[in-house]
Amino acid sequence: EQEIAEGLVDEINEAAFAENLATAEGENGHYSDSLGYLYSLEGALAALPAEGGWRLPTDEDWKKLERYLGMAESEVERENDWRGTTEGALLKEGEHGIGFNALFGGGKMYTDGYSNWYDNESFSRKGQNAYFWTSTTRPETDSTDVGVIRSMAVFTDQILRTTTRLVNDDGHPTMFSVRLVKDKE
Repeated sequence: EQEIAEGLVDEINEAAFAENLATAEGENGHYSDSLGYLYSLEGALAALPAEGGWRLPTDEDWKKLERYLGMAESEVERENDWRGTTEGALLKEGEHGIGFNALFGGGKMYTDGYSNWYDNESFSRKGQNAYFWTSTTRPETDSTDVGVIRSMAVFTDQILRTTTRLVNDDGHPTMFSVRLVKDKE
């Protein structure tokens, strides 16, 4: 009986989740239908498929891709700057791209201190930037980690490599898009 009851609770929770998701999607103009989902880094790692060998790319994976696309070695290691020349264009949608087809969904940004605008604005830079998590984090201070991210923008053909805090000072998570990679077997 306990198992049956737990199963019913799970069904009710799943139904409530689906209903809440449908409501949220309606309120946000069906954002995910065209631009995908935004994830906190923790959420992205938790959402990885259990099977199939898929994983969130590391900073090193992105650098390997950037080298493959032709980015000069002197540019690859730079941080907190737009790098390369036309490598970002190859990740955009279009006949000259490599099929990555970056969607410019913006993100839920980290802000220093509480910012009512950023915390209430769901999709900052929507239509302008694509932001992607890597699985790479590092300490910024003794108590704060930052995540390494990539960004592409409609206004440049370069690629931004930078870091961001994972959570705003008021507890709201920073949220970006993800792309998964799978190692060759």
